[in-house]
Amino acid sequence: MSIQNLVSIVINPTDVVEINESILKIKDKLSTGFVNLTADERRAYAKMGDKTLAFVEKALDFGASYPDLVPAYVDLAELKKDLEAVKVMISILRKLEEITTVLDDTALLAGSEAYTAALSIYAAAKDASRRNVGGAASAYNEMKMRFPGRKANDGTTQV
Repeated sequence: MSIQNLVSIVINPTDVVEINESILKIKDKLSTGFVNLTADERRAYAKMGDKTLAFVEKALDFGASYPDLVPAYVDLAELKKDLEAVKVMISILRKLEEITTVLDDTALLAGSEAYTAALSIYAAAKDASRRNVGGAASAYNEMKMRFPGRKANDGTTQV
């Protein structure tokens, strides 16, 4: 029985250099004014989805039409600026998510195929070692030491 090969990809080193350069350009563009939040900070802030975005747009419209309803502590110009920035960032995020999804899916599939093939080699080496095939025991023992999830001498699982 052969293993089904669903992905077969060679990534050109020149392409990798160009991709990494492009990523650095994006990171450079995002270096001014952008922030990194901790997990706790992310949980503390209100989230904006599609429905919330529509709500904020409507509130901005009403605030502009009825300035008497705008509390003194709300800066409509800043609200508009934030809203426009969010729209642009969401557009960029969606494009980047498409890219990361394809990368993640392809890496998962290629990794699965590689791991499955490696497990087959490991099983064959284990069987050959049991049958005293020349050189199989050393190959099996070497792979066994690196096998993910193997038990350490103290009984804990190593990764």
